[in-house]
Amino acid sequence: MKINAKSYLWLLFAGLIGFSSCSSSEEETPVPTLTINTNSLGSDQTGGTDTTGATVTINLTAKADENIAKLNATKTVSGTETTLSGYPKTSDFNSSTEHTWNATYKIVETSGTVTLKFSVEDKKGKITSKTFTITVKQKVVPPTPDLNSWSAVLLGGQDNATVNSYFASSTGQTFNFSAAVTNVGIVDITYAAMGTSSTPTLLSYAERKLAPLSQPNVPSNALETKFAATSVTASEFTSLVASTEQAFVSGAGNVSSSSSQSVGIEAGKVYSFLSNGKKGLVHIQSISPGKTGSVTINVKVQQ
Repeated sequence: MKINAKSYLWLLFAGLIGFSSCSSSEEETPVPTLTINTNSLGSDQTGGTDTTGATVTINLTAKADENIAKLNATKTVSGTETTLSGYPKTSDFNSSTEHTWNATYKIVETSGTVTLKFSVEDKKGKITSKTFTITVKQKVVPPTPDLNSWSAVLLGGQDNATVNSYFASSTGQTFNFSAAVTNVGIVDITYAAMGTSSTPTLLSYAERKLAPLSQPNVPSNALETKFAATSVTASEFTSLVASTEQAFVSGAGNVSSSSSQSVGIEAGKVYSFLSNGKKGLVHIQSISPGKTGSVTINVKVQQ
């Protein structure tokens, strides 16, 4: 059968109309929508930061005019994508065209980023996705407090008749001369203004029997506390609660069994000491100079 040119053109035109009609129909079918409404990490609905062990909650709404077929959720870590537990979800939606739910994720990673990807697929196979990126920060575990702290301890010079010169860092007590003898097993820090220049000095109980003090009646079993200067600041000292904290470790690391039994001191500085196998730090709060003067100290020592 012969088809003339006019008939051929009509056939071609009809085909174009049919193709255009199909294309238009496909374009008119709306794709699903997916919205992250809120999240437990803040107002940014694209991501946030939290620590290992935390549970992140993300509230989402999926809509599909062609009906929801499936909801899915995955996580990607270091390029590897895995499906989250409980997904894909194919039933129990709020309605055939809309569903709002809370997605939760417990962070098991210790660093890096976790990208959560949520998607909705409709009955015609059209898919829309949203991502939420979690930046994982290292969880800071508070140190376990293990320091005894004594504040504003007043110790008098060797000629101060009204203020005690002897201190026990294990109990926080101060003692006069006679009480110190009775408590010789715990007295580990004493104060004196040493030499012709009356240098403010912290010294062990045992050191007091030596020149220039040459104090009589110091018990033979008096403690030989060791002292050393540190670079610990007053603010670092104040914040300390544990011997594992860096300021304590570095400061107390300056003193050893070979250190001196005395140390000249300055107001505002922090000094370390070793007594009965335990280490501590002494912050010099203030000094009233001279042999009849005094020093006010703050002490932190291992329990």
